[in-house]
Amino acid sequence: MLLNTAREIRWYLTAGLETRSGPGGLLSRALATHGEDALLSLLRPGAERIEVEDGDLSLTLTPGAAGVAVVARYPEGGEVSSFLPFPPAEPVKDLAEALHTPELALSESGGVWHAGEVAGASRRVPALPPESLGSAALRARLGLRLACVAGAMAGGVASVELVEAMGRGGLLGFYGAGGLDLPAVEAAIVRLKAALPAGNFGCNLLHNPAEPEVEERTVDLFLRHGVRIADASAYMQLTPAVVRWRLSGLREEGGRVIADHVLLAKVSRAEVAEQFLRPAPAKIVQELLDAGKITPQQAALAPRLPMADALTGEADSGGHTDRRPLVALIPLLRRLRDRIALEQPGLPPVFIGAAGGLGDPWSVAAAFQLGADYVMTGS
Repeated sequence: MLLNTAREIRWYLTAGLETRSGPGGLLSRALATHGEDALLSLLRPGAERIEVEDGDLSLTLTPGAAGVAVVARYPEGGEVSSFLPFPPAEPVKDLAEALHTPELALSESGGVWHAGEVAGASRRVPALPPESLGSAALRARLGLRLACVAGAMAGGVASVELVEAMGRGGLLGFYGAGGLDLPAVEAAIVRLKAALPAGNFGCNLLHNPAEPEVEERTVDLFLRHGVRIADASAYMQLTPAVVRWRLSGLREEGGRVIADHVLLAKVSRAEVAEQFLRPAPAKIVQELLDAGKITPQQAALAPRLPMADALTGEADSGGHTDRRPLVALIPLLRRLRDRIALEQPGLPPVFIGAAGGLGDPWSVAAAFQLGADYVMTGS
């Protein structure tokens, strides 16, 4: 109810910090309309503290067993404390249905299950809203509300309209640039930049071994228009084009390597995944440096950054895959990532996502149970 009213909301969770930004200037009006009880809608599982900032009003919410302690602060220095008790929990009539409602917390007391929190409950099932699934760090890195991505179905099947709708909903969509002529891709990027000025969209970078110049010109297009996020797919070997895009804009701040570009790589084989989990090959980096396509600083920083920020393990699906089962592929990629991290300490961690056959909520839930940091849907 209040998620889109404040300038910023910060959830201090046991799993890390989550933030959300809004237009601001609306919090006081929303509280006057809906009352303080509306603050309960901001609660998240595992939230130790919630801070809400909105110019004319700052709130700190501290959940407890029986309710929420609220401290309101005003610009002129005033401070007001209050306590919001949790509403009485209602007995659950259909436990099976309640268990299939992930946003609902359940408590059992005296052999009776209730919706919500009950003081002294002997058993609890925490709420599991979609916003809590997947990696909080990934959502922060990409500015996502949910760890859900719409994949780049080639030929424009993943259309401008689809990508725009995903971005407006706090999700990430990739435009299906593969197989289209470059003027059409450029027109799509211009439309997406106008519709999503924050740049929360991506484009497909499709490997083209038959016409490598197309791949190079696609990277030129991405760099010219400031495309921030790309989905590399159909790669068997790394190419100078994908390495150039990854390294362009690389810099160092405070001892950390900062990458302007976020690269997700779609893989289904371990030997391809390993190339994206490691830094760019020194031979390709040197060739790009000699050709003047990257700077000496970018070449020097390349060994400190894996090629991809995230790997999407594509299991058997409606597209071109190796027909790997998801339950084998995701653990394999996680183990490979962890082994390389031990071999090359200091590299930033790589997220592992799942794709292929995710056609209903149960299969998506299974992907998250396997340990996927995010899910990617397709056809």
